[in-house]
Amino acid sequence: MEYRRQEDMTVWGDIKNSLLRIRTELTLILICIICLFSLHQVGGLPKEAVIGVASLFITKILAISIGTLIAHASRKYFFPFLDLQVLIRENNWPGVGFLTAWYVIIIWACAAGG
Repeated sequence: MEYRRQEDMTVWGDIKNSLLRIRTELTLILICIICLFSLHQVGGLPKEAVIGVASLFITKILAISIGTLIAHASRKYFFPFLDLQVLIRENNWPGVGFLTAWYVIIIWACAAGG
């Protein structure tokens, strides 16, 4: 990603740009949480159901996020020479397939609970 402003090159600028890039997903997650708890307030769902759904949502999101971080960190540690953009640009499809399998297997293993 090319930065044009000096403030975008700082840590806070990078955080701001990262949050702006995923603002749609964050907005949808917030809407889901608001809908879940508003259903409880109007008497649509019992308190235990809201707690169960919220717990499932939090644990699955946490497991997938941790899996993504583990996959990314392990790929950076074990294979620092593999850059996905370069592999795609050079049409190195076996390398792209390897990186795809690396991420998918680690994220799936963490999401499945182990």
